[in-house]
Amino acid sequence: MKIAVTGANGFFAWELIRRMAYDKDIQIVAIPFDVVLTKEDMPYDNISFMSSDDVLNDHSLMDGVDVLVHTAFCRKSIGCQLTGSLRYLISMVNAAIDSGVKGFINLSSQSVYGSKEGERPAENGEFDPGYLYALAKCASEMLLESIALNRDTNMKFTNVRLASLIGVSNDVPRNVLYKFICSALNGKNLSVVGGKQRFSFIDVGDAAEAVKRLCAVPVQQWEAAYNIGPEKQVGIVEMADLVCSKVHEAAGIQVGYSVKEDDIQLNAGMNSSLLYRTLDWKPEISFVQTIENTIRFIMNMQEG
Repeated sequence: MKIAVTGANGFFAWELIRRMAYDKDIQIVAIPFDVVLTKEDMPYDNISFMSSDDVLNDHSLMDGVDVLVHTAFCRKSIGCQLTGSLRYLISMVNAAIDSGVKGFINLSSQSVYGSKEGERPAENGEFDPGYLYALAKCASEMLLESIALNRDTNMKFTNVRLASLIGVSNDVPRNVLYKFICSALNGKNLSVVGGKQRFSFIDVGDAAEAVKRLCAVPVQQWEAAYNIGPEKQVGIVEMADLVCSKVHEAAGIQVGYSVKEDDIQLNAGMNSSLLYRTLDWKPEISFVQTIENTIRFIMNMQEG
């Protein structure tokens, strides 16, 4: 099987490619923005590299690709960068169609649903983006659908809506978990503002494993979208408590946390049962294990 991955030096893509590299039945085509640096990080036997410019200038370079996993997208709510990401998506979808790619997986986000209270949305849930990045992810899904359905093509597609990624890949994301761990390792008590926020986190290893398995599902069987998230949410107070405990175990540093009540509304989460049934699989890396792995990674960074 031949699988191409855009944004190949990114946080998610790096872990996806690392997992695929151990399967010698998979031929990987990495499409990063910096080929030279990415080659140094990925010394695998079953991988080849192409620049984005080369692929877009010569669509035949992707001949023989079975599945293209599109991960390249701006992570910040910066309008000009997000529009650039959307233009790049349009170009890659057209290139994939022109070269006969059989399946296109677009990496999307749980943020397309918003963060309302109530039942966690399934894939048919209504879009309700609350900020620029989320709106751009909605647009990416609609653009993919529009192009694929309006061009004369047999290419199948699906949108994979990821929960917030945590854990260790070629780096760790600079999110609330990272900030809590850094504060604790520096001997500072954690300050929790609000206290009622609920997050939907998935370890990057589990997310990559799910997409790797989805690539092996015949494209004709794909649904239009899949949610990839954990079975349960985690509260911000629970997170703070676990970080304090695990930092003490790993580094011997004793800190606590305080809660300043505030009416902050956050209820991120999705129903991922469709994906679980499709893959006959569920996330395997516990939230506690992710915290422990992240603490070790950050400690090593600080020592280095």
